[in-house]
Amino acid sequence: MATLTQHNFRCPACGAEFVVQGHDLINVREHPELKAPLISGELFLQACPQCGRRHLVTWPLVYLDPDEMVLLMLSDKPLSLADTGGYTARLVSRVGDLIEKVK
Repeated sequence: MATLTQHNFRCPACGAEFVVQGHDLINVREHPELKAPLISGELFLQACPQCGRRHLVTWPLVYLDPDEMVLLMLSDKPLSLADTGGYTARLVSRVGDLIEKVK
């Protein structure tokens, strides 16, 4: 499963507000095509429709790799990792940390 939701973002270059669609849940068994753009960071790069500049845009995201038993959560807010069902679970707050764990 790979779910898309909308997130509000303000361009730091021109101040324009716009909405981006982002994956909140990525299960790489079901959607292996999303792993490469996540690792490259392309998944988080969005162009401002006003000025065209590209920016790193982040939102809460759950990355699930059932074959490797890995569960990663990207969030800038504290979350509980209580019962992970045998998965190796990590909470990260930066995209770079998420990419490092996925590699």
